[in-house]
Amino acid sequence: MRINIFIAILFFSVCLQAQNIVQNPSFEEVEFYLCSRIMIGAFEDFSTKYWSMPSAASPDIFSTQVDEKCWTYACSPGSIKTSAGHQIPRTGSNMVGIYTYGMYRGSEYHEYLQTKLKEPLIPGNRYYVEFWVCRSCLVETASNNIGVFFTGKLINRKSTRSFYNNPQINAEEVVTESKEWTKISGFFTAKYPHEVMIIGNFHKDADTKIRTVEACNNKKLLSQDEAYYYIDDILVRVAEKTEVDEKNKVNDFSKLQKGESIILENIFFDFDEAIILKKSFPELEKLYRFLKQNQHIIEISGHTDNVGSKEYNKLLSEERAQAVVDYLIDKGINQERLKSRGFGSSEPIATNKDEVGRAQNRRVEIKIIE
Repeated sequence: MRINIFIAILFFSVCLQAQNIVQNPSFEEVEFYLCSRIMIGAFEDFSTKYWSMPSAASPDIFSTQVDEKCWTYACSPGSIKTSAGHQIPRTGSNMVGIYTYGMYRGSEYHEYLQTKLKEPLIPGNRYYVEFWVCRSCLVETASNNIGVFFTGKLINRKSTRSFYNNPQINAEEVVTESKEWTKISGFFTAKYPHEVMIIGNFHKDADTKIRTVEACNNKKLLSQDEAYYYIDDILVRVAEKTEVDEKNKVNDFSKLQKGESIILENIFFDFDEAIILKKSFPELEKLYRFLKQNQHIIEISGHTDNVGSKEYNKLLSEERAQAVVDYLIDKGINQERLKSRGFGSSEPIATNKDEVGRAQNRRVEIKIIE
């Protein structure tokens, strides 16, 4: 009996730790639906339970439950419908849309969502945050800097002035996907007992990366030169002690044997380019030190997802692999010890049907040859 009680207590404890402390995380609880968009400053029209607008910049609620003729109807991307909700909610019937980049009456215009958590954050506790976004295919601009900021109290700013803070979680890469949902996630350790979370872009437009992308619809239902994203399925929970942030995963090159290969973690390139980003340098420094201490000959291979032509992807993968080789040569590694190859999309390690899988397929590997 004691064993059964102990197991029950342990199970209950695990369940509590895994509990989502976000109220109405997928926007399914609404007080009423609107057929038209929410006008700027119309705070009372934001009807999603537990969620509100921290400024007069107004997010939009899209649903499959409203009439198909409504501006707020959620339909398939590229549909001929005259709504602005060109995506199906990731789960349930509802999703929210926000601008993350652009101008309004001469000032930067970003929209935000805020909610009070079920319980305050506990200082010193490590938390896992996850939310899903999808770029609206109705716009011709994609951005990065879609993030989460935790603060002490709900905000009720009467202007559309943007918030410039340091978000605890942030998408540093441009999110271009408009057909599938993209997960933004990360870990952080709480410093204060904050009980409010805000979602949006907390950086100036000058500090935000953008990409010009192809719009799916000529009807200008949204401003074409602004970035607009749908949001769904928000999760905040206490992180398990054994959970590792994939972004901070550390490679142990010393365990590599001849013929074995390993993915270079934390290697980043600008979208559609072979220029190594500065945040990749710590990982490349580890590889450089490993090669300085050993006399191995290695092969560096580049891989892509299946977006684009096979010829283009192969060329891009070759250029990215060569970029890593060039970095090591510049550090003093003999070029005779470095080989590079590009495989394009021919060797996927995950599905190419969603952004999570495609992100895994975009990678650089090293292999010990001798």
